[in-house]
Amino acid sequence: MVRLLYQLILGLFLHRDAVLKIGPGRKDQLTLQQCCSNVFISGMIGSGKTTGICSNLAVGLYGHPSRPGGLILCQKPDEAARHIAYMRQTGRLADLIHVKPGGRWRINLLDSEMSARGGGVESAKALLGVIMEAANRNRQRTSSDSYWPESSERQMGYAMALLQMAGLVVGFQEVLEFCQSLPNSPEQFKDPKWRQSSPAAKIVLAASMNRSETRAFKMAWEWFSTEWPELSEKTRSIIQSVTLNTLDKLLSNRFADLITGDTTFTAEKALRDGKLVIFDVPGAVFGPPAQWAAVAVKLLFQRAAMRRSLKEPCRPFIFYTDEAANFCVPELDAMFLSQSRQFKCICVNVIQNIPLAVTALGSSEAARHQVQAWMSNHATVIGCANSDTETNKLLSNFAGEVTEVTFGGSSGTSQPFDIVSDFLGQPQGNISASWNQVFRPALPPDAFVSLSKGGKSRKVEAYVFQSGRRFSNGNTFIKAQFRQRF
Repeated sequence: MVRLLYQLILGLFLHRDAVLKIGPGRKDQLTLQQCCSNVFISGMIGSGKTTGICSNLAVGLYGHPSRPGGLILCQKPDEAARHIAYMRQTGRLADLIHVKPGGRWRINLLDSEMSARGGGVESAKALLGVIMEAANRNRQRTSSDSYWPESSERQMGYAMALLQMAGLVVGFQEVLEFCQSLPNSPEQFKDPKWRQSSPAAKIVLAASMNRSETRAFKMAWEWFSTEWPELSEKTRSIIQSVTLNTLDKLLSNRFADLITGDTTFTAEKALRDGKLVIFDVPGAVFGPPAQWAAVAVKLLFQRAAMRRSLKEPCRPFIFYTDEAANFCVPELDAMFLSQSRQFKCICVNVIQNIPLAVTALGSSEAARHQVQAWMSNHATVIGCANSDTETNKLLSNFAGEVTEVTFGGSSGTSQPFDIVSDFLGQPQGNISASWNQVFRPALPPDAFVSLSKGGKSRKVEAYVFQSGRRFSNGNTFIKAQFRQRF
């Protein structure tokens, strides 16, 4: 009943495919199809972006007749409650999957990726690599430092392969136990007591009974029996410490049961059935490991979306991230954003400003280029009130430039110009005039400083940019106004 009433009210003002009104004109609307080319929103603290633009956009997307699914990643502790309120308003509570500590919903990330269509050990190993990259992005590294995470990733890859060949469930806990019980020397590998007590030895034995003739097992066996035990103690201990530190940080938090062990929902089912998944493990509460887990969950859903068959109709799916730079993997996200429209995925990324995004990605010059490339993959850009000059200048560049003619002149006499004398033909001295054509920003950067931020008026202003489109004002940008939702 709530959903029918919402759609009736929405239908009085918007086109059937529209999700957001952004201007006074009849066609000044943002449609679901346009959202599939991705939406980028920026605004300073207190600009009203969350309660103004983001809330209205979320309500419009959740209430769309196509009933899109979605993945919402949380950085702040109150974010899940807001989105649940939007779902209640649009009649979508029945589609909610609320993943939170102590809840019923959980997903074994490694096992899900290994058992997915098109997945496997290499795919799951890459998932671990993304977690390690997110964990180390703010550390100073040299060119040789990549050896250690790559070797650790390889170690965990062989662990996952042998666990799978042994017919066991593959999770972070199982990989940790395998790696902890590896032989430390060729002598220990040959020791019968070690073979009887080591979980790793028992797993390899079970795998050999099932897959001993396969190439995958022979490669894993060579690494397990020869390469690993014969490494120097220093090299082996560094690789082992990288592996154990990564897994320990994921497993020692209260949210560990949400990403390992039993699986109660899958990304494929959420995409197919239009489920709205809230991964409610806020980084502000649980720290960096929560962000790493959220990054892995996002990548899992991105891969599931790209594995969907395009021969059949696909239900739209929303990737919604506030404080989005904390969940960004530049190379993978850039690739996904460039293809998301084809797979009917809607990426809504919200940040405060460019410098904060650069800091989240490592504070390097490369990080600055990554942020700009990431931002440029959004066809719709919305800028709220902002005091950051770099962000405002970049948004101003989206509006382009306009030409303006300027005039100037001078007089060669000390006497003031007399229009009556000039009319009567009396000399006025030497007078010169000049004019020039100059280019100026169509939207000056300081325009974002004075935008309304809500409050008592409950009205939030923002400039909306959309490539390849002219709004009712004749420009490729328009000043929009949104009512706050608390």
